[in-house]
Parts: sequence; structure tokens; C-alpha cells
Amino acid sequence: MAMSATSSNLIVYLVHKYNVKAIHAAQISNVVRGCMQLAPVLAAALSDAFFGPYPIACHP
Repeated sequence: MAMSATSSNLIVYLVHKYNVKAIHAAQISNVVRGCMQLAPVLAAALSDAFFGPYPIACHP
């Protein structure tokens, strides 16, 4: 929910503050949103690489 609100506000900010055309502001917002959605996956992969897998206890 926060991501969609941030990306919507980013479009408005780019259009009004920096006079970016709406289509370019939407493209920039999509790139930012995609990076924000991939960040947890990349962080998990890096964390697993440097700190090892998360230990899981199997109880019979």
C-alpha cells in the first residue's frame, strides 16, 4: 500500500516540481516501483550468501 502511494506521489512531484511530462514521470515511477519490489528478494539472496541459510528445526 505504501509503494502505490509513494509511486503516485512521485508522479505528481515529478510533473509539478521538475516539469517532467506525465508519460515520462509514469515510466520513472514504474522503474522505481520495480526496484522497490525487487529489493527484498535481492536482500534475501545477499543475506543468505553472507550469513548462511536460516536454520529450521524439524520436530517429528
